[in-house]
Amino acid sequence: MANKKWKIFETLVAKVQADLAPDASVRLDQKILGKISKRKRQIDVLVQQNIGNYPVNIVIECKDFKKPLTVKQVEATIGLMQDVGANIGVIVAAHGFTKSALAVGKNAQLKLYKLIDAGNHDWKTDIGLPAVCFVKNLNQFNFVITYLGNDRIPIDHSRMLYNNQGQELGFAEDVLVDWWLTDQNEIPAGVHESVDFITSDIFFLIEDKLFPVKFSASLLVEEIIYFRRWPLTAISGFEDQTNKEIITRGFTLGNLTIDELKNNWIKIKDARELSIKPVITMHITTCALLSKDVIRNPNLFT
Repeated sequence: MANKKWKIFETLVAKVQADLAPDASVRLDQKILGKISKRKRQIDVLVQQNIGNYPVNIVIECKDFKKPLTVKQVEATIGLMQDVGANIGVIVAAHGFTKSALAVGKNAQLKLYKLIDAGNHDWKTDIGLPAVCFVKNLNQFNFVITYLGNDRIPIDHSRMLYNNQGQELGFAEDVLVDWWLTDQNEIPAGVHESVDFITSDIFFLIEDKLFPVKFSASLLVEEIIYFRRWPLTAISGFEDQTNKEIITRGFTLGNLTIDELKNNWIKIKDARELSIKPVITMHITTCALLSKDVIRNPNLFT
């Protein structure tokens, strides 16, 4: 016989709790003798752990109701917690609590949670974290090439560049893009002339002879600010209903590409004007020539 829906909910809550407290004993459907009632009381999830010399009993009641829990339902759980002498009482409600029920539960020092889980089940949570992404993009560039010798040679930015040992360094465009994406430069938005993106000695190789040259570039740099609730593809935990904080051991964010930013994120002028505080702030560097590439080495702060 297939498990009843409420039983599956309890099992999922127990699994989430076990993930949050891997050193604790987490057991489903336990019986504890009531100190007041003197009869065995059924516990949905019992969490037990020793803190020093002291045993701690955490009693979790799982409520898979279609509507938010009412005062009466919370009060019944308060009575259960008092009867079994729970050190910590927890209610996990599939659809949260009414405002009055929250006040009663908080006054009784209960932990009032809502399940947060991105798994494929009836209680799947679609959640995203408010994120701001500052994109510094190299939009255009032009090369300035200077020959440092006395001979007459063809000046061509498409030639391969070499070091003084005759080893290939790459083409100027590739060297510039790599420098832009990897160097921790502080170049702001705007037009910048004569930027030295190659600091070592470089040469053209013509007819087996090295000719010294100097490369610099004129850059057009733009900064774009994007905002979105960045979807989580994996998360398991609880949302504290009294302060809306999420309790979890970790989460997985969806992939981020330039196309994803352009198509699904909102452009904003100033992150300080947002009505919601970002949880994640990113600073990334991109190049217009690589607009379809996955973003390289984002500088991510949480």
